[in-house]
Amino acid sequence: MRQFGICTAIVLFTAVAAACGDAAPPPAAAAPAAAATTAASFPDAWFFYGEKRPAALRNLEGKPAPKLVAETWIGDAVDPAEHRGKVIILDFWGTWCPPCRKAIPKNIELVEKFKDQDLVFIAVHDARRGWDAAPGMAKQTGMNYPVALDKTGENGAGISTKAFGVSFWPTYIAIDRRGVVRAAGLQPGRVEQVVTALLAEPKPEPEPESEATGDDAEPGAGSEG
Repeated sequence: MRQFGICTAIVLFTAVAAACGDAAPPPAAAAPAAAATTAASFPDAWFFYGEKRPAALRNLEGKPAPKLVAETWIGDAVDPAEHRGKVIILDFWGTWCPPCRKAIPKNIELVEKFKDQDLVFIAVHDARRGWDAAPGMAKQTGMNYPVALDKTGENGAGISTKAFGVSFWPTYIAIDRRGVVRAAGLQPGRVEQVVTALLAEPKPEPEPESEATGDDAEPGAGSEG
């Protein structure tokens, strides 16, 4: 592994993937002959750092997605909680991150390919720096998806960045139709395969509406004139 400033190059199998971070996550290890799988049944080789992925990302999988908290938006604001039943991809990125910029065309192609299907793609920009360049970059590259600025929390770190366990950029998070995180830390080139798999899963049954009773009833409900 060679490190250039805040950028770290990671070798996974014979392919070279790049990610940026203030502190480098654990070094990648050679993959075993039979690739291990994550709890979401996607091969470790599809993720940055493979089986050495940070525990904060692994621990997200199989659990309901944390709340996305944004300061402002480029494009329409999107609340993932309001899109239950759809597949959601969160791309944690920054304008200062070369691998993030390189992945933008892939993001655009993905959104265009699945525009008539149940896919919601949201880019979440680093709260600490680089946002001033985001509007111009979104326009120049033709981003066809909303871009959120992560809300600043303690010590200047983004609230959503912390909630989703992000320690390198880009970090792609895949959330299934039930609102459960299924893959965290995907390589850009693997996102489409995960989207395809999750879109093939059935939509969850809608939750039944409960009738108002007792203290929850509207004033006067059930009473006669």
